[in-house]
Amino acid sequence: MEIRLEDDRVTRLTKTGLPFVTIRRIAEPHDMSWIDIDYSGLIARCVRHLADLGHRHVALVNRSAELVAAGYGPSHRALAGFRRRRWNGG
Repeated sequence: MEIRLEDDRVTRLTKTGLPFVTIRRIAEPHDMSWIDIDYSGLIARCVRHLADLGHRHVALVNRSAELVAAGYGPSHRALAGFRRRRWNGG
């Protein structure tokens, strides 16, 4: 859990050749098994819903600046979804 976009733990586990599954995923999760929520899609749908209700000013309250800076995947994916659905007609 608490997987970062670039995560040494995943690299080390992959090198062992042992099967493993992560909760969340790295930036490029090729050749690994993982389970995750589509944070980007979820946030984009929430923003769209709020816009459909007539809201025009919405803020994203994300994880701490330290987790974002450390590459915490869900925080980056949430921000991507939020930016994808900006208010300029998106």
